[in-house]
Amino acid sequence: MGEPSVHPTEKPTDLFAIPIRQHTKRSDLCYEPFAGSGTQLVATEMSGRVCYAMELSPPFVAVALERLARLGLEPRLQIESNPV
Repeated sequence: MGEPSVHPTEKPTDLFAIPIRQHTKRSDLCYEPFAGSGTQLVATEMSGRVCYAMELSPPFVAVALERLARLGLEPRLQIESNPV
């Protein structure tokens, strides 16, 4: 991973990037219902795909946003006040 783990179940980026590249085409959409620290978001960006992701835990949202900012990315956020 190259950085200290900030999520209890953080995965290596290639764990997502390899199947994403093998099973989708560039510009395809991916969905991540449990974004955690943003590993799949990073993998889809590195692979030229687009990812729609959700995360309910504000601390992990902050980690994912910081991680994406370090890559020069500015994700679009939609914040729900009453998550289900």
